[in-house]
Amino acid sequence: MSETAAESVVPFPPYVENWEMPEMPREGDLPEDDNVPMESSWHRDAMNFLIELIRSHMEGRTDFYTGGNMFIHFSATQVRNNDFRGPDVFFVGGVDGSKERKFWAVWLEENRYPDVIIELLSPCTARQDRTTKKAIYEKTFQTPNYFIYDPNERRLEGWQLINGQYEPLVANKRGWLWSDKLEAWLGIWAGLFHRTIPDVWLRLFDAEGRIVPSFDEKAQQQARRARRQAKAALQRERRRTDEALQLASAAAERMVAERQRAESAEKELTQLRALLAAKGNPPTA
Repeated sequence: MSETAAESVVPFPPYVENWEMPEMPREGDLPEDDNVPMESSWHRDAMNFLIELIRSHMEGRTDFYTGGNMFIHFSATQVRNNDFRGPDVFFVGGVDGSKERKFWAVWLEENRYPDVIIELLSPCTARQDRTTKKAIYEKTFQTPNYFIYDPNERRLEGWQLINGQYEPLVANKRGWLWSDKLEAWLGIWAGLFHRTIPDVWLRLFDAEGRIVPSFDEKAQQQARRARRQAKAALQRERRRTDEALQLASAAAERMVAERQRAESAEKELTQLRALLAAKGNPPTA
């Protein structure tokens, strides 16, 4: 997103007698957005896609928060200068995920910073994402996992915070990067976003390498599963009906055969009686 990032991190002031911590801005005084649109519709869709995938991957849990294109407030000076506007996508674990938020204010969140940050590069933000913002995420936020994706170059890069410094992550043979905080791989994928928008996207894969489905994809999977189950149930019912018809047909054939045998026996008995009567030896009852 278009933004102006802090050029330096304000250090903690040296000791001064009777010095007091400046009062942090109140929640109602914090800005919510800068009214600057995303760089492109792809950036907006890619951000929404990643947020949805994280929520889908964590489905059933309420101990995390993920957001995007929203302010992260971390100091009174930063708020006054309005010099930082937040990452494209971020994730924080171990927090109350049921709480609605219009921004992330660190001092209102028990001093929690993002555990994962993902930036979607554009020509006007690439330099800051690689330098100034990366330094803030490393030194001030101390965010364990930082990823950047260049949609023009289709290049994914990532870093892991080790002993206070970012070390590059090594991709697997598929070009994916592992996030220990998300417990998932990030990788490049070509396909449809919400079944309508074909493009190349950044998305999540689970530890076994399976695609983490979006909620829409889960609904499609459930619908396909329901159709398969309904088809299988119909086939089972048809088999049971066919088997019942076969049994009924066999029973009818047996009944016809029994009747024919009875009729044949009755005919033979009638002929025998007639023969005996002709010889003067009528049959006894």
